[in-house]
Amino acid sequence: MSPIEWFYAKNNQRLGPVSPAELKQLAVRGDLKPDDLVWRSGMSDWTPARRIKGLFEGEPEAAGAVDEPATPPEAAQAIRSTFDWSAVYRRVRGRETPHHPFDYLLDFARGHFTAQFVETTASLFAACGYYGLYAALAMLAVYGVVAGMGGAGSSQVLLAVIAIPALIVLQYVAGRFLEALERLNRVTPSRLTSSAVIDCFALVSFFLGATALLGLTILAVQTERFSLIVPALAGFILCQYMASIAINPETLYVTITTTAGAGEEALGIVSFFLKIILRAVPVAFGIGAVWGTSALIYAASQVATASDKSMFGAVLDAWQAGTILFASAILPLVAYGVFLMAYLSIDILRGIISLSNLAEKPPTPDGEPGQQ
Repeated sequence: MSPIEWFYAKNNQRLGPVSPAELKQLAVRGDLKPDDLVWRSGMSDWTPARRIKGLFEGEPEAAGAVDEPATPPEAAQAIRSTFDWSAVYRRVRGRETPHHPFDYLLDFARGHFTAQFVETTASLFAACGYYGLYAALAMLAVYGVVAGMGGAGSSQVLLAVIAIPALIVLQYVAGRFLEALERLNRVTPSRLTSSAVIDCFALVSFFLGATALLGLTILAVQTERFSLIVPALAGFILCQYMASIAINPETLYVTITTTAGAGEEALGIVSFFLKIILRAVPVAFGIGAVWGTSALIYAASQVATASDKSMFGAVLDAWQAGTILFASAILPLVAYGVFLMAYLSIDILRGIISLSNLAEKPPTPDGEPGQQ
């Protein structure tokens, strides 16, 4: 069973997650006031901290202060999405109202591309990729038949026969590791002291995607290579999705706080970039599966109608389609392994920083290092 995680709000800023013991320590130190709002999964709304039983010693229990009934995950997600993140970022930047045009653009985007949009988009593209591979399997069988009848050679038929069971296995692997990636995202929270990196990444990703779409589309029209429009659309969708993730850091379990040190800030930035790539994997998987399947349909039609002179080009198109399909299918597994290896380094460095901070604390009267 997963541990309870609490969130609390101070100065219009959401902080957390923290464990129940850490929440109690905040109350003991005076960092958490009775009137500050707190929330955990299963509560129907944010509530004053004084209503939490046992949190404040000697604090009279408010009338009606009872445990909130559990709510379904959908309701909890809706509660999280209602928090005014635009106000949070303005407060972190040190001003209540944005004065730069990009600030208005970011606040507009946060109001329309919410955390729910990020989650729904990931689920939609993951489903498109998973079920799109079924269509790819059918097209591989069709390609094998067409290649055999069209004179592409027995080697193409053999490759199609080998590719079908391989893709069946990779489809199963992709489905399992897409779930594992989501679990990894949940169990690796991090903290940043500023939204500067997040805001700038969102802007760069937005403009990079728009520029790639416009530039490649113009190039495709000028050179009459209209196949360039497909990677242009793929890059645009990925960039805009990563921008949407960046303006909703709660989907990465990234918390904006003022208590993180410089070392933790550096690790938080590295973790942010790793996790934003991790969160983009379902969308990339879906795009690749649909792209590869469409390319395979085109290649099969080319092989069926190609002459002896043009057969090589048609077969090459089929190879490119297969490469896209297999790269997409294996992407979740590769992303899982790379993220684990990279995050292992982050955990090691975080442990070193924690030991260093502990060693710098003044000793207690019994001679032991100070503790928080």
